[in-house]
Amino acid sequence: QQYHQQHQTKNSRKRLFPMSYDPLPSGQSLLRKTKTAAFRQAPVFTSAADFEDNLEEPTKGWKYLAGRILSKEGDEEFTTRWIYARFVNRIMQKMTDKTHPWYRTEVEGPELNRKGHAGKVVFFFSMLAPFFFPVVYGLTFVFLTFGCCFSFIFLRRCQEMTPRRCALRMLQVAVESFLHVWRAIFPWYFWWSGGSKKYLCDGKDCYNKQGRTFFADISVILVSVSCVAAGFRMTRAILVTACDSACQTRQHVLEEDAQFGEALRKVNQVLSDVKDPWSYFPIVIGSGVNDTDTLRVPTSRQVLIIVASAASCLAPQMFMTIFYHQPWLPESTNIEAWVMLISIVFLPMFELWNYYQEFYLAIKEYKGVVDEVLIFIYLGASYVEKNRPVLHQAFKDAIMKNDKERKRLNHLKDVKFFDNPNQRFNESLRIQERENMNTLLEINDELALLEVYRVAINLSTPEGVIFYRRLREWLTTDMLNERAEIEMFINLSTAATFFAFLSLSWTWWVHEFHLTTMWTCLPFPILVLWTFILRSLNLCAFANEYLYDYYERILVGWKGNLQDPLSHFGVVSGVRENAIGWYWDADTDKLQSLPFDKPLDAPSTETKAETQKMLSLSIKLSKVSEEKQTILGLTATHALRTRVMATLGTVLATIATKVLPLLFKKVSAKNLEPIA
Repeated sequence: QQYHQQHQTKNSRKRLFPMSYDPLPSGQSLLRKTKTAAFRQAPVFTSAADFEDNLEEPTKGWKYLAGRILSKEGDEEFTTRWIYARFVNRIMQKMTDKTHPWYRTEVEGPELNRKGHAGKVVFFFSMLAPFFFPVVYGLTFVFLTFGCCFSFIFLRRCQEMTPRRCALRMLQVAVESFLHVWRAIFPWYFWWSGGSKKYLCDGKDCYNKQGRTFFADISVILVSVSCVAAGFRMTRAILVTACDSACQTRQHVLEEDAQFGEALRKVNQVLSDVKDPWSYFPIVIGSGVNDTDTLRVPTSRQVLIIVASAASCLAPQMFMTIFYHQPWLPESTNIEAWVMLISIVFLPMFELWNYYQEFYLAIKEYKGVVDEVLIFIYLGASYVEKNRPVLHQAFKDAIMKNDKERKRLNHLKDVKFFDNPNQRFNESLRIQERENMNTLLEINDELALLEVYRVAINLSTPEGVIFYRRLREWLTTDMLNERAEIEMFINLSTAATFFAFLSLSWTWWVHEFHLTTMWTCLPFPILVLWTFILRSLNLCAFANEYLYDYYERILVGWKGNLQDPLSHFGVVSGVRENAIGWYWDADTDKLQSLPFDKPLDAPSTETKAETQKMLSLSIKLSKVSEEKQTILGLTATHALRTRVMATLGTVLATIATKVLPLLFKKVSAKNLEPIA
């Protein structure tokens, strides 16, 4: 778990206002603490003297690119993942130009554009991992064992490590390299060494060889599949970090905007303040906190993932043991059988566990950005829109769950939280009663609940509308990498489960409707992955709904409020000056205006007309220049999720009504003959 979290920090996509700031000479830094000195002044890829992954001093935003050269300036560590990622980058350097590396990714408007054939590269190095691993990790193992002194000196020179840590890291990498080599050559060794004759049997032959240990052929095949999965995991890390770097680069431009950059920083500071229980941490992450501090797999989920992985990999061998009455374990003197048993169980199990865990974390992180979108929508909504039941209940559920999660972060320093997760909304009701806001017979003050919600955006001024548009652009850019990753998992899992279902159907038909070991190991992963897929589709549907439908509804609501005012910001010259927005200062416990480069004029008929045009333009831009998220070519909606669930239900019902009666009939006739 610690190993996974270590690399999840580098591969994780940063969420809304993901800035953990170190002070710059100007006093204003926009970068995460994990992204210190990540940006430089020159545009990346335009006139590169060398490939980005070859530079010891990273250029802007690309410090955390996976597979870059080891250096004290970079963040890469000497691991087996880095070795294969570096191998991929070096091979692709021979085939691409320095200004157009294979992982080149740019943010163009609201889209993440990969320049080149990144998907094909990931597919190629994943599928050929069984052939590359023996060479890459074989040389690594030889280098670390027979050239350990040179390796020790080289590693100490490249990275700041104590001698003890350096020696332990070398030992860890050597062991993992050996396992990767064995993972790749095991199927070949099994078939060429005569293991297929000694340890495989088919159908009735297994009954005639009772007392001996046999293995399922599907278990041997799964070792090769696990090797492909390991190659995909390592190659995918390069593409994910490249996408993250591109998004961070674009976000930096928005955060340095002369007009609205300082306001963006202030909004982040208020919403992510760990010392303020009214803030929205850990949905919004700010200074001094990394993703690994909050983005973790709960112990209960971790246990379920391990059990699901173990059950899938142990099922074929248990099937062989129970139905063919063979011993549970090989004889203690049969070392070869023990090695094979451990290999066919634990190697696929480890990769399946890794895939489940990364998919789960991708879902959890994407849920974080969906909740950020909800916060973005709610803080920009007018009083009337805030009190609509659907939006208010969705916001309340998300924030109450977030406040409960915040209480569990007791390992973080200075984190304050409510003992009662409902306290925020109880206070909201109390303030509404105090301000007599529970009636629609008067114009309500939009800032009366600022103490509860901490930030309010003034969409009754042209500058406030533009600032809200900047916030949305920032958030859309931030979501691109999370969205691309969740789409990758959905597409890959859908393809994998489709071929798995075809394999099940084929073996069921070929073996004349008899049970096979394939039917013991594949259905459970199919069920788990489709649970993840449906949950992901649900989040994608909510993201589209919040980012497009609710956004338009909020802007239309403000247009109506300008024509028929039901609420106002209480702007009075000398008392409360006009601003693009306001925030609640936790230190002074007072309302403050968001910083802007010039004072705003008082509301007038002209500004109202200009604001109406700005709101209409924002609605039109969201429709013309952007597209909703699609999955397999279909727009992600709740209707799509419902249709998918209905289709799956139909398939399961067909299996239950057609296959199960046939199976019961064969069992009652004692014609069920399991086949390995």
